[in-house]
Amino acid sequence: MMTSKQIRRWLVKQPRGESVKVLGEDGETRTIEILAGVVWSQLADTIHALRPETLELLGKEGNLIRSVRPEDQEDDEEGGPEPVVQIPQGVDANTQQLLVFAQLLSGAYRHSTDVAFERMVALFEACNRRSEILEQSLDAMTKLIRRAVQDQYDAAAQAAGGDDSDIGRLIRAFLNGKAEAEIKNSVGAGTNGKTETKA
Repeated sequence: MMTSKQIRRWLVKQPRGESVKVLGEDGETRTIEILAGVVWSQLADTIHALRPETLELLGKEGNLIRSVRPEDQEDDEEGGPEPVVQIPQGVDANTQQLLVFAQLLSGAYRHSTDVAFERMVALFEACNRRSEILEQSLDAMTKLIRRAVQDQYDAAAQAAGGDDSDIGRLIRAFLNGKAEAEIKNSVGAGTNGKTETKA
């Protein structure tokens, strides 16, 4: 049976999909969407809790990318029996101790490397989520500022219609100049930019 970590490794392999179809041991099929900024470890825990018999990774159009039967996969997580050290015959006791110590040291480094990798992946996913939230906030703020500027511009244009002050005349002159420029551009575009000459 695949563990949560094995399921996460299976999910993050390239190419990645848009959804996962999970056939549970109760015979019910569930489809889980893979959203932007997903936490892969949490998604893997959710899938593992459903006790899946079959997993299918689907693409954008529902095409099958890959599938797996978790029951057929071996559990390669730590906690299983340690491999037996093969000690050649005729080796003295000191060499045997060194071989055993080398095996234990190798296992310790492997465990620390796996833990460090898991922490690094979790940190990277958290940074991605934070970046997406900041981008969404910035986009919303930009839209609000544009709307406020547009409202102020519209209000100033309406006020300029009956305002004889210097600011009102300045706004009317700006609007009139912009309108004349648009008319000239439209006339120029109709004649390909050439002026007609009289014979």
